[in-house]
Amino acid sequence: MARQQGALAALAVIAARQAAAQQVDGPGIFRLWPEHVPALQLWQGVETQLRWDDGQPTGLDYWGVRCSPAFRKLPRDQRESIFEDVCTMERAWIAAKLKKLAADRARIAQRA
Repeated sequence: MARQQGALAALAVIAARQAAAQQVDGPGIFRLWPEHVPALQLWQGVETQLRWDDGQPTGLDYWGVRCSPAFRKLPRDQRESIFEDVCTMERAWIAAKLKKLAADRARIAQRA
């Protein structure tokens, strides 16, 4: 389980970097283990449930995630474990996004 969480955290960091850059940097190859595909699909299906406050991400609206079609189409016996994986991705994504926002603000402050 710890190995899966580490892999999901790494996946989330990569996804956050791509989201922050709004593109994939270079011709790199990204490989996703098959057992992580459902978590990535759920993440992509509930990105609209990410909440922001004062220009910073605060996290997913869990109620919205659980009500989403992406969550409801998961097999019932796998929903909670996949949801836990998405929560792991969420924490890593928020950390990476906050780091990117801080770097952007520092860069803007240097220009001023």
